[in-house]
Amino acid sequence: MSSSNHARGSGIVVDTFADLETLLGGVHLDLISLRLNAGHECRPLIAMLLELAGRRGHDIAALDIRAAVDPIAAMVQSGRQSAPLERLAPRLQDLAHYLEDRGLKGSVTKADGRVWHAAGASDAQELGYTLASAVTYLRLLDDAGIAGFVPQDRVDVALAADTDQFGTIAKIRAMRRLWARVLDASGLEQRPLHIHAETAWRMMTRRDPWVNMLRGTVACFAAGVGGADSVTVLPFTEALGVPDSFARRIARNIQTILLEESNVHRVADPAAGSGAVEARTQQLVQEAWALFQDAEAAGGIERAYVDGRITPGIVKVRDERLQRVATRRDPLTGTSAFANLDERPVSVVVAEPVDLSASSRSLELPPPGKGDLMRALVDAVRDGASVSEMTLARGAPSRTQVEALPPMRLAEPYEALRDAADCSFAATGARPAVFLATIGGAADHAARSGWARTLFAAGASRRSRASLRPRMQSRRWRRHSRTAAPASRVSAPPTRCMPTMPKRWRGR
Repeated sequence: MSSSNHARGSGIVVDTFADLETLLGGVHLDLISLRLNAGHECRPLIAMLLELAGRRGHDIAALDIRAAVDPIAAMVQSGRQSAPLERLAPRLQDLAHYLEDRGLKGSVTKADGRVWHAAGASDAQELGYTLASAVTYLRLLDDAGIAGFVPQDRVDVALAADTDQFGTIAKIRAMRRLWARVLDASGLEQRPLHIHAETAWRMMTRRDPWVNMLRGTVACFAAGVGGADSVTVLPFTEALGVPDSFARRIARNIQTILLEESNVHRVADPAAGSGAVEARTQQLVQEAWALFQDAEAAGGIERAYVDGRITPGIVKVRDERLQRVATRRDPLTGTSAFANLDERPVSVVVAEPVDLSASSRSLELPPPGKGDLMRALVDAVRDGASVSEMTLARGAPSRTQVEALPPMRLAEPYEALRDAADCSFAATGARPAVFLATIGGAADHAARSGWARTLFAAGASRRSRASLRPRMQSRRWRRHSRTAAPASRVSAPPTRCMPTMPKRWRGR
């Protein structure tokens, strides 16, 4: 949805019941699993969804609805804390009471590791802090005091899958071991953890976006082999704007081909017994458990983050990774390596933002209790209330500013260079060029000239080449080359055309 942490301003706007009916028209709610990523609007949308299912005659208890309520992830990404968790806990417990009364078996909350990964965290940091969030929600649900309630069944986890194939496999396997260890230490019954994987935002590129299809395929395969229960593949044009039908269809087909032709889902834990995967899994378990213990010792994940104990470690890992990308030790195909300067633009959907800040009427909602607030929301839906009206009825929250960890993409600095070159081309009609003189035959210079061509292309500079035969290497030529070496003809674009560079890249 548009207010989701991962919508990036281009999610689906569902404000009225009619909007939801249109969105889910022709969708068999009883045959699919529904995950609601709607940020602070999640509860009103759950109320609308349950009302829609009731009008269609579905058995509510048979539906698989997974709510993605995660105030910790929202705080980390936005840098705003609407309220401490102890004040938000009654709303979460109210939702749990209502879903339990209606017989729904889906999750109530989700610990989202994608936020940590998109901010630059390592696999161990993503696991450790996601586990800390999951344990926080587990405690809150356990305190709800619902008879026969199994809180460990109501917590989901979401992780990012990237092109580190074996790292992604080990990460998902490690998450299950960590969860089992938590339940064992808590004295709770061992129950399987539902893990959702999504292909990583930080690996997506705007330049040569077709390569994103390959990245998504590798990440999806790794998530399936690692044992993810559900997988989302980001469309290959996600970094450029709202994906069109072709990009969405390709994202769907990647999953379908891996399921139906590669049979990824037919073997349970196919990586088991592999020495490399087992060793990496165990290493991640140990590192993540240490980070989890540090967060718990600081008073929980929320307190540890607000106190600034977590951000420095993630920033350090992020900067080290960005340095490797900047020096091309970690190449990005199509961006920092083998850049295609003649690529054609791809199509995306132009979506106009919708202002939902105005409400046509005022609603009176009861305080959260044992499902009282959710019942009032469902009644409001039947009375024709919109999502914005139900959201604004909560009143204006008191927001506390904290340090944010916004999402980033590894390709951003190279894309800034390419954008600057595009501005220069628009202003002068020519792209920046670098003169490269190759001495000898192709066998003598092919490797070095190829390396140089790739390097300059990453910065959007074309190479104009002159081939110098060995017989031209006279004393006169060598003296001339020392005194009048060919100069680079790269011209800086006008200042007004320079794209805004993120602060983390300045001075590099």
